[in-house]
Amino acid sequence: MLKNNYRKLELIKMNKIKKNIRNDYLYRFLSSFDITSAIWVLYLGYKGMNLAEIGLLEGIFHITGFISEIPTGALADLFGRRKIMIIGRITSLISAIIMLFSNSFLGFAIGFILSAWGYNLNSGSEEALIYDTLKTLKREDEYLKINGRLNLIIEISQGLAVFIGGLLSQIDFSISYITAIVIGVFSLTVSFNFTEVDIRETHEERVTVINHFKTSINILKNNRRLLNILMYFPLIYTFSAIIYFYGQQFLSDSGYSRVSISTIFLFNGILSSLGAILSDKIYKKFKSKGWISISMLISLLIVLMGYSSKETTILIFVSIGFLTSILQPISSKLINSSVESRQRATIISVESMFYSLMMILLFPLCGYIGDIISLEISFKLIGVIGLAITIVEFLVIKKNSIK
Repeated sequence: MLKNNYRKLELIKMNKIKKNIRNDYLYRFLSSFDITSAIWVLYLGYKGMNLAEIGLLEGIFHITGFISEIPTGALADLFGRRKIMIIGRITSLISAIIMLFSNSFLGFAIGFILSAWGYNLNSGSEEALIYDTLKTLKREDEYLKINGRLNLIIEISQGLAVFIGGLLSQIDFSISYITAIVIGVFSLTVSFNFTEVDIRETHEERVTVINHFKTSINILKNNRRLLNILMYFPLIYTFSAIIYFYGQQFLSDSGYSRVSISTIFLFNGILSSLGAILSDKIYKKFKSKGWISISMLISLLIVLMGYSSKETTILIFVSIGFLTSILQPISSKLINSSVESRQRATIISVESMFYSLMMILLFPLCGYIGDIISLEISFKLIGVIGLAITIVEFLVIKKNSIK
């Protein structure tokens, strides 16, 4: 009798855990529906910020992320991914409210700090929860395929969001931020529907935060392949992010209206959706040769963006988004398959920390160069850096046989 009751409870629990995947599809759509992502540079400019100040604000965002990323990942590993995700949604919601009502650099800085915390609290937690959900269900081999679907949802959501955000901003910037707040409430509501996955063995005692950090550091010291992956991919994503965000101003300076820019970003999202779908097939067929070639092409396109005509610039812009979306599920697969569940959110956070560090260094620099010279020169600079780094990475792969 007791055994039958135990089996029923286990079945109920497994069914609830299984719903995490379906629930994450909706959650990922809502949390990625960032209606301000294609207009925030223009919005800050409208509020009186110059490119250098905008770059500095983005730097503040990433400094906050750099400091907070690993601690928030550790909190998720130690106290539960679901709880940390809920706190992250609340923090993001408060950030959107502050951005709506602020009119000063200090106010925007506070909004960016809270936005970074919201991102930190969610990033490693959500990814780790889904991977461990699949692991509990003994379906880890499906992760790349499911993560590709999730990235497809992200691209569709972001594409629709930037298009709608651009249309609303044409009427009034405030409407875009009010809409972002409403969507934030919906994503917070959905976050309560996740079921926590127990990642500890029955004999295992809860470790302290300090010991958890020590264990995670030892993993990185002893796994040079993992450390290489955690450092390389954030560099490429940084270069793509600079093109994506400063691309708003670049296209505006080229004479495109906010509606036209939103349409371009929508098309970018559609192509990026295709990239997310193709990611699984490309990785299985080409392994490391595939993602290193894609990285090389991204860097080359960034260089060319500074030399191109208006029409060619649009093609290059959307191509960079397409290629970057292929890489993201691949890097996630490489990282998750290299770590144990207990340190998963923390190690994933290390990747975000490196990304933040690169954005801290390069994003304000590109804004400053854009102010005193031109954005074209900024793009050429990071493209050349990207090419050099990718060549070094190719040599590392050749030497260490990284798949």
